[in-house]
Amino acid sequence: AEIKAASKPVVAALTRFHPPVEIYSHHAVLIAPTNPLIAGGGFAADAYASLPRVLKDGNFSTAFTKFAVVGHGAPLKQEGITVGTKVCGDAQLVDRDAATFFRQDALQRMGHYVPQLLKCVEGTSCEHRDLPLGLASQLAFLGAISGDGSPLKSNVLPIVMHGQGVRMAARLGDALSLLVQPGGIWEAERVLFVFAGDLSENLPAVQADLCDAKTAETVSYAGVPQIASYFDDLLHGKAREGCPGPAAAPRGFAPMVTAARVAENLKFRERRAVVQHDGPPGGEKPGWKSF
Repeated sequence: AEIKAASKPVVAALTRFHPPVEIYSHHAVLIAPTNPLIAGGGFAADAYASLPRVLKDGNFSTAFTKFAVVGHGAPLKQEGITVGTKVCGDAQLVDRDAATFFRQDALQRMGHYVPQLLKCVEGTSCEHRDLPLGLASQLAFLGAISGDGSPLKSNVLPIVMHGQGVRMAARLGDALSLLVQPGGIWEAERVLFVFAGDLSENLPAVQADLCDAKTAETVSYAGVPQIASYFDDLLHGKAREGCPGPAAAPRGFAPMVTAARVAENLKFRERRAVVQHDGPPGGEKPGWKSF
């Protein structure tokens, strides 16, 4: 049902008179709203519809063969990440070999710079406890663009970030990059990296336009140290170019840092950003949410 709901806006985007311009990239990084089906009028469907496609059995489906999907969950006592079946239980979509490589190879290569791996509480199931909306919603869209059958089966590496430390976010980006770099388990695959994270909340429309455009520009074109500095200033109340402190900071800033790190490590040059808002009529009152 979730995949069917996600399929409708994707098909609508592809069959418009002017459909989204398709991107051409071996790997790609996508930052999407935590609720892509409804956020900003569902504009995230255009992003998914613009991804590279191939013809399979007479139907178009995504050209990507593997998917790393990163969301952020509730803060825990300890900052860290959960990976693979710790996120989705025994769900068949998890690429167990990639999860093992990530834990035992990629993270080990990083030495003392490794993000902390969190474990499930003994006696409890992770199947639903650690699958936040932002990650689950992306899986529905990935299923929608992947055609008939079960193309996601054993092809997804789900990761949940607990806490939004910039250092952890950057280190996670380094670890994810190792999946596709020489010696990585996905070196021969075409990989889509998806990150769920929203922009500001509770700003008036004019400020939201200004601050979110600045955030999108910073994340798209600045280096990770500059992005981290920008977010840190916002979070600590230091106004940046007319943006009023923490309210202007993205609600999902850590996944954005991780996405920028992966794009930087893989030397992506072409970047595209679209920002949308939901809020009260008129746009003069606070309460706007940005994506």
